[in-house]
Amino acid sequence: MADVVLDAKPILDRFRLDGRTALVTGGGQGIGRAFAHALGEAGAAVAVVDVVLERAENVAGELAAKGIDSIALQADVTKPDDVQAMVEAVVAKWGKLTIGVNNAGIGQWVNSED
Repeated sequence: MADVVLDAKPILDRFRLDGRTALVTGGGQGIGRAFAHALGEAGAAVAVVDVVLERAENVAGELAAKGIDSIALQADVTKPDDVQAMVEAVVAKWGKLTIGVNNAGIGQWVNSED
């Protein structure tokens, strides 16, 4: 077993996302930002969606600096019209949507007794 040489590159090539398009909600920060970078680095074009457009634009700029095809979109995923518009924007730009990362969320701070 010690004489077996593993080459990680062919294995990683199986996970390439070239030709795919990804939409990442909550993509302007945290886990969503990390997903956007990972998907883009794997070859996908990425739509970075956030309720705050400036955050989405910042991440899309980071991706563009790496040569990753990306767009920034503002959407509130609790509003059906916003959801429809973000999907339509992706399809208008790239002709398809193949990967969806539903990362947007809200949190409510309450007392632990509640």
